[in-house]
Amino acid sequence: MKRILLPVVLAGLLIPGCTTMKPSVQSSMVMPAEGPVAGIPSEIEYADFWIRNSEKPDQVIMTPEQIEKFNAENPLNGDVIFDVLGMPDEIDGTNIRSYLAGMARTLLDGDYYISENIPLESAERKRIAALMDTSAVPDVIQPKKGMIIRRVQTRKWPTIVLFTTTPGDIEFDTTVGTALDLGHPVALLHTSSDGRWSYVRNEIYSCWVPSSAVAFGSMDVIQELRDKSNPVVAIGHRVSIFGSPDNKAAVADYQMGSYMPLRMAGRDFCRVLYPARGDNNELVAREGFVKRDSSISIGYLPYTLRNVYRQCFVPYGHRYGWAGMYEERDCSRFAMDVFRCFGFRMPRTSSTLLKASQARLDLKDYDRQARLEILGNSPGGITLVGWSGHIMLYLGEVDGTPYVIQATWGMRKPIDTDHDQTYRLARIMVGDLLMGEGSQRGARIDRLSTVTIMGNYRF
Repeated sequence: MKRILLPVVLAGLLIPGCTTMKPSVQSSMVMPAEGPVAGIPSEIEYADFWIRNSEKPDQVIMTPEQIEKFNAENPLNGDVIFDVLGMPDEIDGTNIRSYLAGMARTLLDGDYYISENIPLESAERKRIAALMDTSAVPDVIQPKKGMIIRRVQTRKWPTIVLFTTTPGDIEFDTTVGTALDLGHPVALLHTSSDGRWSYVRNEIYSCWVPSSAVAFGSMDVIQELRDKSNPVVAIGHRVSIFGSPDNKAAVADYQMGSYMPLRMAGRDFCRVLYPARGDNNELVAREGFVKRDSSISIGYLPYTLRNVYRQCFVPYGHRYGWAGMYEERDCSRFAMDVFRCFGFRMPRTSSTLLKASQARLDLKDYDRQARLEILGNSPGGITLVGWSGHIMLYLGEVDGTPYVIQATWGMRKPIDTDHDQTYRLARIMVGDLLMGEGSQRGARIDRLSTVTIMGNYRF
């Protein structure tokens, strides 16, 4: 059988978003900003405000068939959005072995800190590198297909130790890449020497996950669990799955935008299938029960402005979570989860999200006034704006000021001509695109690289 050279997306290069919000040498000590942001009208911090100001909030923007066609024709399919279940039975393991060896050298040679100015000890680095067991990666890999059985943060190295490249920076764990939700398909490429970590390929990139968070099994079981013919979609922040309608303790949960196959819709509960581990550690499809309330939708939501605005504000005010830290969202995961509720298959990083539609415009040659005019003519709610490192969802204009909703870590204000004050926001919030005016990096409107509309539009 012909072996396939599997493209490996480097875990060390996966940048979910908001990296440019972190303080730098030009900024002074970080200050908290937990209350209302000055200049943001309180009434615009509600979905209903934007719905009332929409001309046709219930008009269908794209039908389910059009969204499926959009997904099938997405130019990001392949390397950026990878078909894990379509992976061949045999792949070339030499590039994976080489990559893992390079990551081990990066860990051994880099500067990392566990707290304040305490460096990651050499003995701990060597222990983690030894766990990677890179020499055991075969020339030919026969990947096992499986699914994530509990929400988990992926890792660049097989460790739960939080360490960073910046002393004291506990909010940006260098080891994490993203979060995978219950039911996410993966393929096993390698296992740590102690068996506690699995190196897997998912739809986004290759990474380490705890072996306890994944189960592998037959394609028949996987296809049963991936059945989209009648999905129970999570449209609340997080949806609990119970072992029976009478159970008070959840056996699993899944996040906004994910789905479980429906088996029966009852008056109070929906019976669904969810992935779990069987008696022999194999992947099994288990029956569970989801409360029939406003946190779920039987089928993907109709793609209308009313529904988009409502989904934008579901996690409003939630804590910022870099790459899924603290069980929360960063800027790119926020945008990704919103549009998954409508059936869109979305990439993960801010830079790739800005390429998620054919309807996009490069802004590098436009001045501020032109940018404001372009945004004024763009549909609120379904327009993504940002740059490589940060992405926001454009809500619309109020009195000529463009507003966005975003998961953001912080903002800057100038102290003098050479220094900024960094304010820690660390939440999902509404802001205007003039934030940062006068700072070393400038206002966000001037930093935008791309405007992207999630629909059949043309600039």
